[in-house]
Amino acid sequence: MTGTHNTTAMSLKVKATFEGNQSKTFTVKGKAAKTLYHLIRVGTKGVTSLELSNSWAYRTSAYIHDLRHDYDLDIEMVREPHHGGWHGRYILHTPCEILKEGE
Repeated sequence: MTGTHNTTAMSLKVKATFEGNQSKTFTVKGKAAKTLYHLIRVGTKGVTSLELSNSWAYRTSAYIHDLRHDYDLDIEMVREPHHGGWHGRYILHTPCEILKEGE
């Protein structure tokens, strides 16, 4: 499902729309691009590290941090309890459109 892109050299050109209908176009590269790709594709369902994990998403929270701070994206982390603790599900709230995918 979400682990279909397996190249770490991915790049995405994205248009994000912020409050006040202001938009910004930017390019994200590497694992942060792969993470954003999957966040956009799954929509309000969101993703967990386990769902992304096909040997590349070892530091999902770091990629999310970069997307939040470098691109001002609104990404919520919801705690989902499980036996022995909890894990985070990340949900992208900033409307984003993929304009171009690259390797």
